[in-house]
Amino acid sequence: VKGTASAAHSIAIGENVLANSAQASIAIGYGTGAGLLSATGLGAIATGQGDLSNAVTASGRGARAHGAPNGAVSGAVLASGIASNATGELVTASGDYSEAHGIGAVATNRGEAARSAYNDITLLKQDKGKHQAGSVLLQARTTNATATRLCTDSLVGTGSNWTPTDYRVMAVRVKIAAKDGAGKYAVWIQDSMIDKQAGAVSVYNPGGASIFGPGGATPTYHVGVGMNGINIAVTASGGDVVVTATGIGATTIRWTCEFDYAQAGEDP
Repeated sequence: VKGTASAAHSIAIGENVLANSAQASIAIGYGTGAGLLSATGLGAIATGQGDLSNAVTASGRGARAHGAPNGAVSGAVLASGIASNATGELVTASGDYSEAHGIGAVATNRGEAARSAYNDITLLKQDKGKHQAGSVLLQARTTNATATRLCTDSLVGTGSNWTPTDYRVMAVRVKIAAKDGAGKYAVWIQDSMIDKQAGAVSVYNPGGASIFGPGGATPTYHVGVGMNGINIAVTASGGDVVVTATGIGATTIRWTCEFDYAQAGEDP
């Protein structure tokens, strides 16, 4: 069975590959069975080789999936988020604009980048996502001195927090930059531990402090002239990590936060 490109402006090159659900999709490679290498999202691209246990699928709009899984002990390559990118073996990029690379990496949050090089192939399927490193981006725009959440998908505090996977502990470096339009700025760097058990997140900052910024003794930071009075808090709320920024009245400030994490987990 040759490739099937039945969607408008789609391309299918190879055997048992599909580009048949959304226009401008591309599937190139080989599937050992029908549809085991498929590009089903609008403008999606799937390349490599897929088999019965290890399908390669790009189902998100503008998603990219590439892999040549290593037999039944490996697993599927899935890029299901919008403009997501999954490359390797048994990797999943389900968050919009997320990336998962290597072997056994999982990126579920919007904008998350995850990587793993798990070395015990016989346990890979049950250990997926338990040994990985990565980063998560949050952002906000404040115009006053009201506390505003930094979110993965909103500038005005109405979107999503960072939601870590359950039963994981993470060593995290929190990096935050704030800048206004008059050349004033502030930068924070904070090392923290984040633990999630049975759906509940705990955040531990050095010295027990959960608020850091200008005037704090624990973190490393630099404050530009005129930015005194702004603050950042990193706390927990249910199953989420919450970052809150407090700006300055009548001043537009842009905030960007990156969590760099190393993660280990074991399910009960």
